[in-house]
Amino acid sequence: PISPYGKAKLKSFNLTKKYRKKYKLKTYNAIISNCESIFRPKNFVIPKICLAAIKNFKGSKKKIEFGNINVVRDWGWAEEYSEGIYKIIHNEPDDIILASGKSFKLKDLIIFAYKFFNLDWKNYIIQTSRFKRPKEIKKIKISINTTKNKINWQTKIDGKKIIIKLIKYYLKK
Repeated sequence: PISPYGKAKLKSFNLTKKYRKKYKLKTYNAIISNCESIFRPKNFVIPKICLAAIKNFKGSKKKIEFGNINVVRDWGWAEEYSEGIYKIIHNEPDDIILASGKSFKLKDLIIFAYKFFNLDWKNYIIQTSRFKRPKEIKKIKISINTTKNKINWQTKIDGKKIIIKLIKYYLKK
């Protein structure tokens, strides 16, 4: 880990395993990939993309700034992850990864959101060093094979379906 947040997560992960083994406690670790929902703050990257595409579709000429749009991440839907957590705690204590197992380049999700409105994303998106993270991991791919086998769980909603869900939600508001 390179951040205090990451270091705290690693420490809690290791303590959970230690207490499970040493004191025979019924403890679990759930490593959860990026998850989205309608409650996510609007300045987070996926809502930011959806809201920008909607505003541009409605006539705004404002350009939206992003850092590195070539990062690759696994995004899932929070409600499904909650179901996964429920399944975890109804099994033997373990360490489980909850993710969609499908990674997307951020740029591809931007393109997808703008195509939803038949807009060319290049007219509205600017990459700027202001939002670049110098130590950011460029590509995160997650295997969910163990999770599927251990708790018989996997998501149905991944990157592009999340974009559609959020765009439709924000259009109703």
